[in-house]
Amino acid sequence: MLTRCGAAVARSQMHLLRCALLLACSSCAGLRPASIRLEKTPLRYSDGVTSTTGPVFSADDLPEGQVLRPAQAMKGLYAAFNARDAEAVASFLTDDCVYEDLLLGPATVCRGKEAFMNALQFHPAFVSSQLLEGLPFTNLLPPLTLEIDSVAEGADTVGVEWHVQVGDNPFPLGRGLSQASVDPATGKIVRAAAPG
Repeated sequence: MLTRCGAAVARSQMHLLRCALLLACSSCAGLRPASIRLEKTPLRYSDGVTSTTGPVFSADDLPEGQVLRPAQAMKGLYAAFNARDAEAVASFLTDDCVYEDLLLGPATVCRGKEAFMNALQFHPAFVSSQLLEGLPFTNLLPPLTLEIDSVAEGADTVGVEWHVQVGDNPFPLGRGLSQASVDPATGKIVRAAAPG
């Protein structure tokens, strides 16, 4: 019986990983022009979870005229995802953004912020957080987070090397690269595309 329960938990965690990868996975350009800065991110805290993404905030709450750097947009998006704050996640996207996972095909294309928000409502990481919230054993389950290992930033693009972490442990084979284009006027993400 214990083995069956353990297998069920492993399948469930694997499904959560696949869905987290669907949200965060994208390809990174192989060439680095001199204008792109590389940055290693130190560990910080995000809503009580050790994280490399930084504090959770909404890009919509920034002072008027403040423009996000591309790396700030990606870190903010990942921090909001880790906190399961869908509104904060969407705040880092332009209203007409396109998120596309080329690996999984056309069904995973989100055209516009509203479509992305709708997709997050059914994302297993968000659904499981809502279902488990308030249950007595919830604090015994390790959090699933997307952690940033390094960032390559240009004027209106950003590439991120990341890994999936379950509690204090990196998830095996849970590494990837993401790339996004941002609106130079706001710093919000216009397009993100996953590997194909």
